[in-house]
Amino acid sequence: MKIDKNPIEMSAMDEFKNGNDIEANKIQDAFVKEFLESIAAGEAYCPCTGKCKWAGKCVECVAIHRGHADHLPTCLEKIIL
Repeated sequence: MKIDKNPIEMSAMDEFKNGNDIEANKIQDAFVKEFLESIAAGEAYCPCTGKCKWAGKCVECVAIHRGHADHLPTCLEKIIL
């Protein structure tokens, strides 16, 4: 599954920006459903290129990066920097 700039999620954001929160949430639910199905199918989605033992464990990874406040996880660098 393509996560970055995903067309489903991009359309959800368009709806949010247009004030259509109910429709946006429905679209976002479809994105999350597809994402969870891809995880259950064993699809790799983590963009980390290093040998990190936390790859694919987003909650733990973000908590670690927040904890040491040194740099962003690889998956967020392209969004913010």
